[in-house]
Amino acid sequence: MGAGNKLGSAADSLARIRERQAIRGERIKAAGELEDRRTGADLDEKLRLAGIGPGQSSADDVLARLTAPKTPELGQTLQIEQREDSKTSDS
Repeated sequence: MGAGNKLGSAADSLARIRERQAIRGERIKAAGELEDRRTGADLDEKLRLAGIGPGQSSADDVLARLTAPKTPELGQTLQIEQREDSKTSDS
């Protein structure tokens, strides 16, 4: 076996090892997500990110946030409507 064959074999082995590690990592990630769903931790995290949770805000704070007018998210453009009295007729 020549040096080129050994190098090619080592590269193939490395590729197989990396693929197994990637698969193992995805399995670990999926198992963690399933565990979070089973225990409700995913919902707790969503509530925490929304500012809802024990000691974070009162019922009045949550109600005010839910009833506040929506603001456009970043990256969205505002659309300006033309007022009825300033529209012109093309006919």
